[in-house]
Amino acid sequence: MIIKEMRKGDYDLKVMRQEYYIGRQKAGRCLSLIQAASELHEQGAVDDRDAFLHGVRDLLSIHSNAQAALPTYVSAPSIVQK
Repeated sequence: MIIKEMRKGDYDLKVMRQEYYIGRQKAGRCLSLIQAASELHEQGAVDDRDAFLHGVRDLLSIHSNAQAALPTYVSAPSIVQK
């Protein structure tokens, strides 16, 4: 029984780490997009019909919405135990 709980805890830790690194990768990509968009803005006026900037805006909106609702991982056994 103890070994089974240890394996479950190890699995939960691996899942949490994976979710953490995926979140960091997404944040890094969004920061790169922000930097690219700001460099375009520094170069001068940009046509409002620019599809790239609209894509950046949409991604930033998605990222900010995702940051507002970051999920917290809780394993099912720990919910049952509490």
